[in-house]
Amino acid sequence: MATVAHIVAMSVYCLLGAYQFSPALRTRRGWHRTAGRALILAGFIAALSAVWLAVFFGGPADELAVAMVRLVFALWTIPIGEVDAFGETWLVAAGFVINSVVAESVIRRRSSRRMSRVVRRRAPVL
Repeated sequence: MATVAHIVAMSVYCLLGAYQFSPALRTRRGWHRTAGRALILAGFIAALSAVWLAVFFGGPADELAVAMVRLVFALWTIPIGEVDAFGETWLVAAGFVINSVVAESVIRRRSSRRMSRVVRRRAPVL
């Protein structure tokens, strides 16, 4: 059940999240706010199911695929080894902060470009 909840919630999250930045859909009244609320719910369900799967889903710890993912996405394991739970918590928190900063900078850059276009259009012609 947690697997199905995770797959459905992540599918909704990825699709709605991608369209959340569409300029054509953002201009529709209420779309951005409604999609944002659905994204919060889908993200919460995806996160809870992911935690459940991480804690209770059994599987061999030394599986090749898991080792490859750790090597590709966790390159700090090569020089310093596996991190403990405390270190992993800080790494996840750092990932959230980095993602938030990048997303905010992209959003602000786009809105400043739009504002400069609007200002240029409304400038009086002499």
